[in-house]
Amino acid sequence: MQRTRSGGQRGDHDMPSPFWHRSWMAVSVSLCVGAVGAAIGTASTGGCSAMESEDAAAGGPSPSASCPGSPSIEPCLAKNCCNQYTSCSRDTQCAACFGKDAGECSDNALFQALLSCELQYCGQGFADTGPTSPEAGEGPGDASMLLREELTLAIVHASANLWPFRVCFKQVDTGEFVDIAPLPSDPAAVMPHSNTVGVAPGSALLLRNAENVLGQGAVRLVPYLLRVDRLAGKDDKTCSQLVCTDSWCLLPEDYVSLPEVSINATAMEAAAVLVVHGCLESAGGATPERCGGDVKTEGKLAIRTFDPYPLGVDAPAQGYVRVRAAHFSESADSVLLGNGGDAGQSGKLRLLYGSFANPGTGQTLLDGDPFLTLRASDVPIAVPGVQDKDLIEYEKNGFTLLSPMEDGGVAHPLTLSLAVVQDLSDSTGLPHTFWNKGTDYLVALVGDATKGAAQLHDPDGGTNPYFDGVGLHLIALPMRVLPQLDASAGP
Repeated sequence: MQRTRSGGQRGDHDMPSPFWHRSWMAVSVSLCVGAVGAAIGTASTGGCSAMESEDAAAGGPSPSASCPGSPSIEPCLAKNCCNQYTSCSRDTQCAACFGKDAGECSDNALFQALLSCELQYCGQGFADTGPTSPEAGEGPGDASMLLREELTLAIVHASANLWPFRVCFKQVDTGEFVDIAPLPSDPAAVMPHSNTVGVAPGSALLLRNAENVLGQGAVRLVPYLLRVDRLAGKDDKTCSQLVCTDSWCLLPEDYVSLPEVSINATAMEAAAVLVVHGCLESAGGATPERCGGDVKTEGKLAIRTFDPYPLGVDAPAQGYVRVRAAHFSESADSVLLGNGGDAGQSGKLRLLYGSFANPGTGQTLLDGDPFLTLRASDVPIAVPGVQDKDLIEYEKNGFTLLSPMEDGGVAHPLTLSLAVVQDLSDSTGLPHTFWNKGTDYLVALVGDATKGAAQLHDPDGGTNPYFDGVGLHLIALPMRVLPQLDASAGP
């Protein structure tokens, strides 16, 4: 018997209303620092669930050897903490082994030494190299001590017509779901100007310590995208209770499965990126220009997996962050490159960073890179300071997208300050905290560049009050954050 909804089928008209922000604009990135913690019952910065705390306290097999040259961690090894020192139980075990208060161990030298020992003798897959230790005379909370994370996973919503979603993963090897609530599961991970948790078009979901959810080692997963407006009243359901065939399950049109992805979750201090792109035929508005081709073939909904890339071990120089640029706008090339110029600098899209006092100049982040490009290297960029008096500088520096014009000139379809990109990426914060809380950022060109989408700017260059996050824009994802800011500063 076919299941139907009472009251008839719902249409796209009952999707969440367009989101607004201050007088600027914005759609914020669903940066769910706490999503992993919420999914496994623990905060992402340390604490454990009751079961995990019990397991950690029970101890484990004695390590096969001690750590040469690190006598200070012998007391911990003697207590069999090494084998139990997982990312969840760090604070608990730090207190037990070193007599430190919970929360202190992520930025002290003993913790770093133990991580190296664990990799060598316990096989837990931490790291052979880690964050820099404090220099002589520096305290454990110095900014040079970076938060140790395993795998940071970004899932980018780059589809021009797909509804807002939450994500489930089915394990290929077992055929079973990773049986947690759909991600993001953090109640704070709401879409812009909405009370609904989800990933809106032109935004992203960011999961720190993703291996706690996906599993250690190389994993093979089938992603399922669930419509957020079909999840109302189902907060207590896990993925296997939503994607199923019982009477309480979602209907087939309420979710879509994507091709299998493989993620190597063993890389230490690494970031991986998944990009949902193309169009869903049943969602409407699927044109070749918006979707990258016929929606039945090359323009159909798809997912692109980028191999994990290592995050820098050392902190950037004072006043700098590392930026890795990406081009994830399906329609930008066809729309903007169709305006003219077929050779030279004027015949390609370029993304620059610098001072607006010298328009059209600055550091090159993208240089003719086509759609679905994730740059292979980082560019260090200077950002203003962290004081309130520095806020004005975040309006004077930023990103400029250059595109060719029919007369051979160069247009500036996007000119976005650091402040605006912060607002597009995380509307809950302020520019000077957002751009100084991280060391490594992914800056991505996303959104629909066609005339049918509400763009950031009016034709006369002014701010479009009807921008709803779907049009062409930039988002910045802090792929790694500093330890003293991770627990309190939000995403």
